[in-house]
Amino acid sequence: MKSKNCFSGLIALAIASAVYLPTFAQGTVSSTSTTKQLPVDYTAHFQNQAHFDTLYQYAAMEYAFKGKTKADFLKWQSAFRPVLKEKLGLTTIEKQLPGYIPKVEKRNVEDKGDYLLERWLIWTEPTVPLPFILLRPKNIKGKVPLVITPHGHGKNTEVYAGVFTSEADSIHNMEGERDVAVQAVKQGYLAIAPTTRAFGETRTQKDIKEDKTHSCHI
Repeated sequence: MKSKNCFSGLIALAIASAVYLPTFAQGTVSSTSTTKQLPVDYTAHFQNQAHFDTLYQYAAMEYAFKGKTKADFLKWQSAFRPVLKEKLGLTTIEKQLPGYIPKVEKRNVEDKGDYLLERWLIWTEPTVPLPFILLRPKNIKGKVPLVITPHGHGKNTEVYAGVFTSEADSIHNMEGERDVAVQAVKQGYLAIAPTTRAFGETRTQKDIKEDKTHSCHI
């Protein structure tokens, strides 16, 4: 597939982001990692690559996966998962809505030839219905792997699902091989392309009226 490298790179980025997330909870996993002191080397100008390379080099990497077996992975996963949930705010939602089971509703289905494009809503909280697109391979037999492809900061939240707003939008994004959810479903994955909060239908009414790209105001 022409876009296989792009898709594989996205997966690698997602895994790396999870592996190197620093811990914000105590006692989750035993670790000898400590915060490393950064060198105080002044530069005349900001060099973004050098700056981020240095941060990466001196990061504690407390949750870097160094195992070799499935047992090692499961041990790492059980230690890392609660830390990730805490960082994402999911533990707060669990406390605020004990026992809550998100409601889901299918909106419609489009036949795309070798896969189906399904539009869904999921109420992650009772007052927060989030749209997402599920790309489903046809003729699924048994279990298949799932990939989630959260969008970037553009106005079109459905780019990764191969949904474009105009011919120019299509040309621009296909040149960048950004239809990563489509690439995934054509490789046999179930693919979810969700709308992130503060984008698309979840922008504020004021920002929707003013046609703002998003409602991120932090």
